[in-house]
Amino acid sequence: MKKYLALLLITIMAVSVLSAAGAVTAQKAATQPISVQKAVVQPISAPIDLLYSPGATYRYTPAQFNQQWYWWTVINSATASAAASGGTASASISTTTTGAPIPVGQAGESWAAVGMGWQQPTLPSTGQYSTWAAVKNMPCTVTVTAYYVIQARGNQNTYANAYWGPWLQGSPYRQDSVVAGYTGQIKAWITTTTWHGTVGALFSGGSGFAGVAVDSGQPSGGPGQASGNIVCTSIVLAFPK
Repeated sequence: MKKYLALLLITIMAVSVLSAAGAVTAQKAATQPISVQKAVVQPISAPIDLLYSPGATYRYTPAQFNQQWYWWTVINSATASAAASGGTASASISTTTTGAPIPVGQAGESWAAVGMGWQQPTLPSTGQYSTWAAVKNMPCTVTVTAYYVIQARGNQNTYANAYWGPWLQGSPYRQDSVVAGYTGQIKAWITTTTWHGTVGALFSGGSGFAGVAVDSGQPSGGPGQASGNIVCTSIVLAFPK
C-alpha cells in the first residue's frame, strides 16, 4: 500500500481527536467531559516484488494477501469495532445518547481494509522493456472480486461505506454507501470489477495497492448504528500485451 494511504489514516485519526478536543474547549459549561478512545493502525508487511513481462498475469487469493489494517475512534463511550484478516474486513459503530455539543453525546468512526501491496515491478535486464520510460505507459489491469453488506440506521449522519479496486492518486476505486434516515438502510452486492489503466498509474508512487475496505461512522454526536462487512475472494493483476 502506498505510504500516503497510511499517513492519511493516521491524519484522519489525529483530526478526529483534535476536533473533539476543540469541542471541549469551546463548551466549558458542559457537565460531562469528553472521552476519546482510539485504536492504532495495524502493521503492514513488505510489498511483493513483481517481474514485469507483457502478457504476465498474477492471481492472488486471501491466503496470499499481504496487507491488512484497521482503526477506530470513539467519543463518550460509543461502541466501535473493526477487524481485518485474510480477505475479510469489517467495521461497526453504535451510539445511543444525543447531544449538542458532542461532549454530552456519543460519536465515532471505524475503518478496516485488506488487500495486496506491490513494489514497482522489476524490469528485464535487457531488451525493449528494460527501462521504466518504456514500461510506464504499457497497459495494466486490476480485477477485484468481492461481496459486501453495509447497513445504517439512526439519524441522518450515520453512514457505512464499502470500497474495492486499486488505490491510486485520483482514487479510482469503486464505492457504495448507505446513509441512515428515518428508516434503516442496507445494501448487499457481489461484484467483479476490472480497472483498466497503465503500469505507471498503478505504481505512480513507487508501489501499488489493490483490495477492499469498509468504514462506518456517526460523527455528529447523535444516535445510530452502522456496520460494513466485505470479503475479497481474489485480486488479479495483469500486464496485457
